[in-house]
Amino acid sequence: MQRRHALIFMSLGIAASLTSIFLVPQFSYSVFGVNSISDLLSRSDLTTITITGESSIKVEPDQVSIILNLQTPPTDTDATVQNREESVNKVIDAIISTADINETSIKIGQTNLNPIYSGGSPQQPGALFNAYSSIQIKTDIDNLSTISSSLVSAGYRIDNLQIAQVKVPVDKTQSSGTAGVSMVLGSSTPDSLEYFSPSKLSVQPGTTVVWTNDDTAAHTVTTGTPENGPSGLFDSGLFGPGSTFEYQFNVAGEYDYFCMVHPWMTGKVTVPQSDESIPTETKYQVTMNVAIETQPAPLQDTIKNYEEKLAALERTLESSGISSDAIQNNQVSFNPIYYGYGGSQFAVYTTYTQIIVKTDYAKVDSVLKAAKDSGAFVENMILSVSDSQIDNIKTELTQQALLDAMENVQEIIEPSGLEIKGIKKIEVNTKPVSQYGGGPIMYRGVSMWSQYDPSYTMAGEASMSVTVEFEVGK
Repeated sequence: MQRRHALIFMSLGIAASLTSIFLVPQFSYSVFGVNSISDLLSRSDLTTITITGESSIKVEPDQVSIILNLQTPPTDTDATVQNREESVNKVIDAIISTADINETSIKIGQTNLNPIYSGGSPQQPGALFNAYSSIQIKTDIDNLSTISSSLVSAGYRIDNLQIAQVKVPVDKTQSSGTAGVSMVLGSSTPDSLEYFSPSKLSVQPGTTVVWTNDDTAAHTVTTGTPENGPSGLFDSGLFGPGSTFEYQFNVAGEYDYFCMVHPWMTGKVTVPQSDESIPTETKYQVTMNVAIETQPAPLQDTIKNYEEKLAALERTLESSGISSDAIQNNQVSFNPIYYGYGGSQFAVYTTYTQIIVKTDYAKVDSVLKAAKDSGAFVENMILSVSDSQIDNIKTELTQQALLDAMENVQEIIEPSGLEIKGIKKIEVNTKPVSQYGGGPIMYRGVSMWSQYDPSYTMAGEASMSVTVEFEVGK
């Protein structure tokens, strides 16, 4: 072998010299005196070849995986946990009594503890509520400081505040009357035939347009378009059914408006040019939303507390020179309070537990009846393969993969007159196929098709691969 290597290296040296003199265009294996891999192998006394063998087999299901769910009735936390344990044990005992324990496996899956706030049990007398409402107030900027101080001193919170330029008559006694626009019943749905009625209105300068919400949902009247957004001239804010919003148009022009909540609701007010237009001046109008909130209390007390706070707010504003006409009362929300205010809340809990039963076909009917009688419900059923069958398959697939590897190496070495002298190393499933969210995965040493979890092994193709390092020689 040493002599042969020396000859090869000598040949390489000669080839290098010839290349530099004669500019041989490419290197060829013929420099070694051989013309194929077969010739190279035939000159080796002993070498190794690493090759992979594969095998697969069709797997038929021999059992059924039954996924049960068990729920406990709503009650307090401690009782719910205890009820859950008792209920699970009842289901397990019922299944064991009807199925062969040697052919049936039971696995307890995840348990969820879920709060139930409504519909699960009647509210207790101690249930608490708080009230919330955002009251919209309009005034001018000259009164802003005084009104804000009065509200804060009275214990009210200002949610937000907007300031906009508006045109107002210099002589407030001048007016061209009023005009009305209705927000039609059903306009909160996009397939309504009509939204604002009339949707296009032409008025003389100085006319006050009054929008009335005749729908069952709250709306806004906001200058601008849905495509370009609010223009900033006026914005009613959200006002509920039966409420109104008004604005006096003193300057000629076209005024597009829409509802911020339901943008398919659009309208236009046109004020034509007139020689008798009313003289106007620019003022800064302030729109503020004041929050009315109550502390948690029984529902009747919460309603009473809210009415008292609203009346007190109206008195505070009246003392600051704001009449009730400038106050827009939006929708009031009464919200239940479930925790954080003592032990008089009515929140209850229920549990959801998953139980996975794998059993023989013949036992399916009896297991389902036992589960139903003990209070469990069937969530799903999957034809599956037992662990014992997979273990048997694994032995068979391994032997087949080894034979496949030997056949593959024979195809390579036989033309060179070589034979297998031994095996140096065997690796099983060195590169198994895996896929997130389902697909072939490794389970008990076999590549199987599985659905989400190896507990639910489906029937299909099972495969095995082995990588073998063979010693070969003459």
